[in-house]
Amino acid sequence: MTALICYKEVIRYKYISVISWQVVAADEAVASEAAAVAKGIKDECESDLAEAMPALEAAMQALNTLKPSDISMVKTMKVTCVSKCVWFYSIR
Repeated sequence: MTALICYKEVIRYKYISVISWQVVAADEAVASEAAAVAKGIKDECESDLAEAMPALEAAMQALNTLKPSDISMVKTMKVTCVSKCVWFYSIR
């Protein structure tokens, strides 16, 4: 009787392991598909980043060449432009 119970337990565990393997295989397929999609997005982002980096580096170099007098000049131009706009619309 004990051998029969052990045999039934072995069969039951074998059945459970087969079902578990099938579930794991299905999960692995879903995960592999998601990983492929994520890799595509990553590759696209890296490509866009590689395209944008030279412009960023050029902008950073340009900012490093600014002097305080340049910033003052831009502020003056802004005030001048705003005052001209106000004057232009006030005479209309």
